[in-house]
Amino acid sequence: MLKKGVSEEDEKKKKQRVYKDYQREHSFSLVHLDWHDSDCIPGKKVCSIIDDASRNILCGDEFDNEYEEYAIKLMNQAIKIAWKKYSSVIKECNSDKGSQFYNNTKNKDGERNKNEFELFLEKNNINHIPSRRNHPQTNGKEERWFRTYEENRHKFKSFKEFMNWYNNMIHLGLNRKEGVTPNEAIGFKLQPEAILGLLFRRFDRQ
Repeated sequence: MLKKGVSEEDEKKKKQRVYKDYQREHSFSLVHLDWHDSDCIPGKKVCSIIDDASRNILCGDEFDNEYEEYAIKLMNQAIKIAWKKYSSVIKECNSDKGSQFYNNTKNKDGERNKNEFELFLEKNNINHIPSRRNHPQTNGKEERWFRTYEENRHKFKSFKEFMNWYNNMIHLGLNRKEGVTPNEAIGFKLQPEAILGLLFRRFDRQ
């Protein structure tokens, strides 16, 4: 087409595509969690907690049901991991408005009471950011991880083995020029006060 003069080169289209980075700057400033019906393990429901900045899977598991208490249990694990391993606190949590995460009903006075999961976040000073309805892009990191789960979970004996593999594999969503894993990124992106906290802990052990 170019040789015949039917079309012309567009310099804008020849440029390297610029990928927008919509992740948080620091680890633990925002985590995502969601439920997924497993296709590779029929009957199981998968729930995981992902750090937005590093794509690190903090914790997760496969359950028989999508109970609210399981989501609370996983969030409690994530809080402990953040503090014990990284001297960090989780600031915000994004989920959809499923009944396990958000009370969608109102009482006779038109008021909405918070469910146990919301109250748990409030008690731990974690700001809850529920996604808009019919807008899965808000929790897109979870959706992309679930795809990776379906493609690779069958290669591992347990969910824990799969999670460890994922956290140690190079993730192009973190850096398209250098190979970075979620386990590396979560340390690189810690808040300055978290890094100081880890240093003080090391001195205290000496």
